[in-house]
Amino acid sequence: MYKSKLIRLLQTFSNKEIKDFKVFLTSPYFNNDVQLLEFFEYCTQDHPNYSGKYLDRNEAIQLFPSKKKLDETALRYIMSDLSKLLERYMVQKRFEQNLSIQNQLFLEVYKDRKLYKLFDSHFSKYQKKLSAQKIENIQFLLHQYVINDNLADLESSRANKESKPLSTTVDYMDKFYIANKLRYACLIANYNNVYVSDYQPILTQEILDLIEANHLQDVPIIYIYYLIYKLLSSPKEEQYYDLLFEQLNLHKERFEKSELINMYVYALNYCVKKINTGNAAYNEKLFDLYNQMLERDLLLENDELPYWNYYNIVLLSSRLKKFDYAESFISKYRKKIVEKHRENMYNYTLATLHFHKKEFNKTIRLLQKVDFSDTYYYVKTKGLLMQTYYELNEIMALFSLFDSFATFLTRNRKKISDYQFKLYSNYVKTVRKLIKLKLEGKPKADKIREYIGDKDVAEINWIHEKLTELEK
Repeated sequence: MYKSKLIRLLQTFSNKEIKDFKVFLTSPYFNNDVQLLEFFEYCTQDHPNYSGKYLDRNEAIQLFPSKKKLDETALRYIMSDLSKLLERYMVQKRFEQNLSIQNQLFLEVYKDRKLYKLFDSHFSKYQKKLSAQKIENIQFLLHQYVINDNLADLESSRANKESKPLSTTVDYMDKFYIANKLRYACLIANYNNVYVSDYQPILTQEILDLIEANHLQDVPIIYIYYLIYKLLSSPKEEQYYDLLFEQLNLHKERFEKSELINMYVYALNYCVKKINTGNAAYNEKLFDLYNQMLERDLLLENDELPYWNYYNIVLLSSRLKKFDYAESFISKYRKKIVEKHRENMYNYTLATLHFHKKEFNKTIRLLQKVDFSDTYYYVKTKGLLMQTYYELNEIMALFSLFDSFATFLTRNRKKISDYQFKLYSNYVKTVRKLIKLKLEGKPKADKIREYIGDKDVAEINWIHEKLTELEK
């Protein structure tokens, strides 16, 4: 029984849901079999722990207290019936939480029963409620299409010659289709960029042409996904980023939190790619994006700040010499980091801040406090230590670090993503070339720039900064 569907379902239930489901089971509308209630209580006696011996299939047949003797077949049936009721309960709970589906079904019931006055009254009240809400996402467009489709169908049966219900229905259908099509086009374009694929959904270009002819730019969700698609498909055309930033700021109230986060993530990724190709102007833009997300509570997950976002914000503010901001942020959000990463990330971000303040000895002391048991921290710490040794002209320590870092990357190849491996392997090779150039005192920076080309290299902005210094 341990791996049965029944137990897998029960393991997902909270204590409150267990109590609610018991009430559900006692309702004769849903269940008339007393044995199912008894078996449910037997199975959940140690909830949420489902490892007890009593849940062994053979043990359950012997131990379950029932007037009817259980055998293998009877046990199988009772487990199946209880699983179906669990599923029905979950659907019922979801239905009760979804007012859109409820109102859609109200209208369908009134229409099918020819209760036209009730239909008209409910439709009118519900539309006023929808008009008052701020959210206008893809689900809103779909819902408007469905309820207006009911109205158009009803008006047709009443021989109403007015065309407005039909035109409104088609209008919402088109908006829903185009918005959802663009959303998927963005997902596919992003996939194509990451995995080097060239799949192109049909009608994508026609939809883009339609929007570029100034149609539907007044529908925020359509225009925003259009701008995201242009960012992904035409990354060199930077005006789309500025338009997207403006639109997200204008229409932040129109989307649910999860969808707004996804939109911001596209913008974040675009800025990061620009920074990684040496466009330092995007440090400020990325900093502004992160600040917007903080202000709108889009970065915290269950009141915790993901450690990578904590680090990125400190890195950006330090690069931009916003040292007071960085120091305040490190302290303010320290306790928002999940405990597993809290001390490591706190020390590492402080080291990053002091590095950018050119307080290199403090940087080294803080890096010594970082625990290297996680490959992520080893890579990040050694990468920053390499920069610090370069700045201090610690040549022997730097060359020793080149060798140990390259060896670590090779030995831990399976623990590091392909992208991270390339990023830091190229970084070690590039800094090695950089220090040799510095020691030779000859301005051959162009050769290093040529070597870098379009390679993925960690800390590319710092490297370009050092190359510029050597050319002076």
